Amino acid sequence: MTILPIGTVVNLKKTSEMPVMIIGYFPYNENGDSKDYVSVRYPMGAFDNKMFFFFNQEDIEEVVFKGYMDDSFTALKKTIEC
Repeated sequence: MTILPIGTVVNLKKTSEMPVMIIGYFPYNENGDSKDYVSVRYPMGAFDNKMFFFFNQEDIEEVVFKGYMDDSFTALKKTIEC
């Protein structure tokens, strides 16, 4: 798995008309299941706790915009991807 940086905007296969922006990694949903990413709708963001979307790498249809990458992200990426 190649981890995408925070701030990346993607279209998901099931909801390609609604882009989402990645805001975190490996969240647990209310059922206790872990996913690769947590995101919010783009451009509106989140205004309550029901606006978070959980998905896996294989659910991504298209990367619309790649988020910010610096040395901290590179270090995190090396840790996650090993």
